[in-house]
Amino acid sequence: VQTGVPLFAEVTRSVAANVVVAGVDNLHTLTAMLTSLVLNKVDTHLINFISANAQWEQLLEPLEEHGLTVQRAITLDSTVESFLKEARARTAEGRDAAPQFLVLAGVHRAKRLDPANRVTTVSDMVHELLAIGPAVGVHTIMTADGLASAQSRVHEFGLQVLEASRTNDNQLLFEDHIHAFTQQVHGFAPSEPADIERLINTVMIHSGRK
Repeated sequence: VQTGVPLFAEVTRSVAANVVVAGVDNLHTLTAMLTSLVLNKVDTHLINFISANAQWEQLLEPLEEHGLTVQRAITLDSTVESFLKEARARTAEGRDAAPQFLVLAGVHRAKRLDPANRVTTVSDMVHELLAIGPAVGVHTIMTADGLASAQSRVHEFGLQVLEASRTNDNQLLFEDHIHAFTQQVHGFAPSEPADIERLINTVMIHSGRK
């Protein structure tokens, strides 16, 4: 049952067109975003820092079958370097190419992105990717257990989605965004992998892709 209006987020080729989803239970929102990217045949790579979560891993299975690339946390450095290399090349050449999305799930658990960690190489690469990537179609989505966790690591997010979270997150969300647009959305998320598979198949059939 949907009790509120649906929320649509259009990610354009513009500065800071990255997304952060903050909240103590953000996996269903992220799954919905991933499903949308897969349905639109967008090249998407997910690096998962979240501890074993059998339910979410099951939800990801049909998305992997239809093009989502799921990688282990150990690939962070090499994957970010690859995305940054592509963003730099597009910027230097003025090349117009298909969009790409790097998704970092659970950055509050990413030790190499922890501000207390003095190993800064990958953090520097992430900051540069967030800064130059969106304008050339290379975007980043991050999730964290709270907005403070995300902002302590990176800041370049034009779209911030705040779910049930810590009380100070509301203040953090608006203190630097006087003209921010807010909308309360209520809904539900698929609870079974079959729901996602059925949705993907239905869209593909109606769009003539299957």
